[in-house]
Amino acid sequence: MEFFHKEEAIRIIRKFMFWMNGCWLGCMCMWASTHPQKWVTTDDGLPQSNVTTILRDHRGFLWMTTGSGLVRYDGTNIKTYYSGTNYPFSLVHRILEVKPDVFWVSDFSKGIWELHFDSVKWIPVADPDSNANINEMIQIPDGRVVVALEKDGGFYIVDPETRAIEHFDSRTLGLGPDLVSLAGDVNGTLYLGSETSGLYVWRSGQIIEHLTEENGLPSNTVRAISVPGPGQLWVGTSRGLYIRGEPERSASFNQAFDYCPVLSFFRETDTKTWISTIEGGGGIVLFEGNQFKPYWSGKDPRTTSRSNCVYVDQEGTLFIGSSDGLVIISHHHFLNYDQQDGLSDPYLRGLAQDTSGRIWVGSKQSGLFYQDQDQFLQFPMDPQARFNEVNTLRSVGDEIWVGTRKGLMIIRGNQLVANAITEKVGDTYVRQISPQTDGSILLTGYRHIFRIQGQEVAEISYNLGNGFASLWGCQQHRDGFIYAATNGHGLFRLEGTTWLPVKSDLSNADGL
Repeated sequence: MEFFHKEEAIRIIRKFMFWMNGCWLGCMCMWASTHPQKWVTTDDGLPQSNVTTILRDHRGFLWMTTGSGLVRYDGTNIKTYYSGTNYPFSLVHRILEVKPDVFWVSDFSKGIWELHFDSVKWIPVADPDSNANINEMIQIPDGRVVVALEKDGGFYIVDPETRAIEHFDSRTLGLGPDLVSLAGDVNGTLYLGSETSGLYVWRSGQIIEHLTEENGLPSNTVRAISVPGPGQLWVGTSRGLYIRGEPERSASFNQAFDYCPVLSFFRETDTKTWISTIEGGGGIVLFEGNQFKPYWSGKDPRTTSRSNCVYVDQEGTLFIGSSDGLVIISHHHFLNYDQQDGLSDPYLRGLAQDTSGRIWVGSKQSGLFYQDQDQFLQFPMDPQARFNEVNTLRSVGDEIWVGTRKGLMIIRGNQLVANAITEKVGDTYVRQISPQTDGSILLTGYRHIFRIQGQEVAEISYNLGNGFASLWGCQQHRDGFIYAATNGHGLFRLEGTTWLPVKSDLSNADGL
């Protein structure tokens, strides 16, 4: 049996081909075989159909920039940030997560804005009286942000922490007008792509190289730049691809795809790069195994899509920002593991993955199982079968924490660990194990709540521990308060040493 590790852990539940709802495209021109697709468009809530940038943040949300605002997408729901929802965004071109939960949003004519949760403030980068709109924005390896302006505005380098701003004027440096693409490497070198004057290489305040049609570029209009590694340079132009030092490989792409404009690069791995083009109306080319392979065409019977950008997540799902919305192509499939693979109890209640990538599975009646090659082995339980009914699993550092009907089980290095935590929890019916952002862990039992910090355990059930309600989970909110979910009595918030019911305008509708 084929076995999947790490990111494919979730696939051990069912064995079937999973195809996202969408349409099959007919094979057009020279493009590769069709792929099952899902489209997210204005009909689904996008403020505008032209998706120009895709970013996945540290929480897993997908952010998209469009010609009419910003979008956050969780796979089901869309949240829009534009004038219609009281945000100052219109022609949004780029978004960066400069640090966790802090985003810089580039609006073509309104400048740079910082978005932190639902609050917005303007970042004074360029002179608002310069009338130089923003063409591009990137974050370079040292954490600073580079902003390129149209006309003769040149570029700015901004430190998100100190807000220190350096301006480099086009005329002073001898740059051509309208910088439209940027890239940076770990050595502090910047690559500046122009609309009409080719590519400039900048380091330590001066231009050290200038690439044009005269010395190798297919065109002086540079739309995309990628620096895969030391000494490597890929340039996307309005007439094809340039790869530094590899004229034959450059020619193979340009001849195969008729010198099509290249709009963006996404480097998935050291050997796998996705290229957005305008070939055939708008296509995606995959570079893999030293070959360029046509992958997706915008020639859908219902659209004339142009592919602007590509993002690939850890599970291999492809997200394409097109002129007609977001295209999602998934190749997920699931394998079923059952009795013949060692799982004697098919009623499974929890999954966790340890630091080695091994999968642990908790069952309703037969305790705990762990992955060994392509089989699952039962973890040895105590003679009294105390832990046989597993409710939840969680990976905590180099340990696996198991919440059962009769207490907490901690496994480290394939061995049960008895310590102050398991002793304090005792025979509590554990329902949820929830690590918090401050390093603590909230453990929710049927009638008990524990807060664990290191080896220190504090019971914080207080008045919720008197038996009037069963408990299902706890979480600390960014407002600093801990909230507890109960069965039939709604939501409670811990204030001091008292749990108080949370009042809400939605309480009647939601049964709170």
